[in-house]
Amino acid sequence: RRPPSGWHLVAAFLLNVQLCSAFSVPDLPRLHSQLSRQASFVHCGRNPRVRPVGLQLKMSKGKGSVCIVGGGLAGLVSGKECLKAGLQPTIFDSAKASGGMWNPSLARCYRSLTANLSRFTCSFSDFPWPAKAAMFPSQSDVGRYLDEYRDNFLAEAAFELECRVTSILPKTDGTFEVSWEDKSSTTHTTDFDKVIIAS
Repeated sequence: RRPPSGWHLVAAFLLNVQLCSAFSVPDLPRLHSQLSRQASFVHCGRNPRVRPVGLQLKMSKGKGSVCIVGGGLAGLVSGKECLKAGLQPTIFDSAKASGGMWNPSLARCYRSLTANLSRFTCSFSDFPWPAKAAMFPSQSDVGRYLDEYRDNFLAEAAFELECRVTSILPKTDGTFEVSWEDKSSTTHTTDFDKVIIAS
């Protein structure tokens, strides 16, 4: 049977996004109020302070640039759906590799960690697990699964790894000024049409 789309659910929210919750913005409630009047407002992570507002699922085709903060599961799905919508994503992550906590090379989990959901539940709806996968995949299994997902769907996405996004500023023309520091502490600033916080 078709696997439930628990992990894929986040993708449905990404097609008409202007800004998700910006963890580095000190006055988050004011920004939330301001942006909810102007644009769809989606958060792909688990920030309990933010309530999603205006989840219009409009397919907005175009060549707009999208900054995605976070290269874990939500960030990878966000990037894939942006490419599908004709957008150009750049995925930022402070780690040296994508995959978030599931990437075993990042040592963010204990070695014996397994998913607490079966492979039928923690599966992308458009990218099923191999038939021989364990019922409850290990951290390394999930890490490889996410690497394969990235390799299959995100060849055209840009990745900025080992860097830290330091600010996201809305501009009067509807774009966003995004600043980040690379691993040598050099600061870069670029304008993006859309921003997705997937951390």
